[in-house]
Amino acid sequence: MDFFDKLKEGIDKGVKTVGVKSREMVDAISVKNQLANLRDEKRTALEELGRLAYAAFQDAPPLDPAMREKCEGISALDQRIAEKERELEAIHRKADEALAEAPSPPAAAAPAAPPAVCACGAPLREDAKFCSACGKPVPPAAPPAA
Repeated sequence: MDFFDKLKEGIDKGVKTVGVKSREMVDAISVKNQLANLRDEKRTALEELGRLAYAAFQDAPPLDPAMREKCEGISALDQRIAEKERELEAIHRKADEALAEAPSPPAAAAPAAPPAVCACGAPLREDAKFCSACGKPVPPAAPPAA
């Protein structure tokens, strides 16, 4: 076997390896995406099952002690959430009252830009590179018009 035959054989082997590995990667990514979708469906189904079980608990407590304990824990969380929402409203009301008593600030030169919102509807921080809700990249802000 001469030099060129060995070279051709090596190149053929390399091309075959690249082809096989590329196909493996494409197939693996496809299956991983399908797995992610199935896991999302399962999570959604479990969340819905939990909502249904909790709704049933509110009508009549379940006999299963573990389920009753979880539902009571969720009820306690609901109460804490309601307390924090009232606390937040009080903070806003107190700030509004303080601003009503304070002299009016001078008029701003330009109106504030509306807060940025992701395509999924979640509000975006001014310095965000990705949406904290859906993970999509945030497009760079357009430079201000001169």
